[in-house]
Amino acid sequence: MRERETIMQAIRLERLRQNEKWGVEFPGRLDERWLTILAEEVGEIAEAVLRDNDEDICEEILQTAAVCVAWLELRVERHEQDHEVQREVSRTE
Repeated sequence: MRERETIMQAIRLERLRQNEKWGVEFPGRLDERWLTILAEEVGEIAEAVLRDNDEDICEEILQTAAVCVAWLELRVERHEQDHEVQREVSRTE
C-alpha cells in the first residue's frame, strides 16, 4: 500500500509541474486534443521501452498518468459546470 501512496503523490507532483509548464487554463482543449497529447506520451513510453531504459520508462509512465488525471479533471469540471448551467436554466423557467 505504501507504494501506491508514493505513486499517487508522484502523480500529484507531476500535475503541479505540468501546470507550471503549460498553465492551468486549457481553452479549446477538446477530447481530441487530449487524446493527441496522451498518444504522444504513450509514444514516449514506447521509445523508452525500445531503449530499455527503466528510469525513462517510469518517468514517461508517470507523465502519462498525470496527463490522464488532467484530462479527467477537466471533464469533471466541465460536467459540473454543465449541471450548474442546467440548474440555473431550470430556476428561470
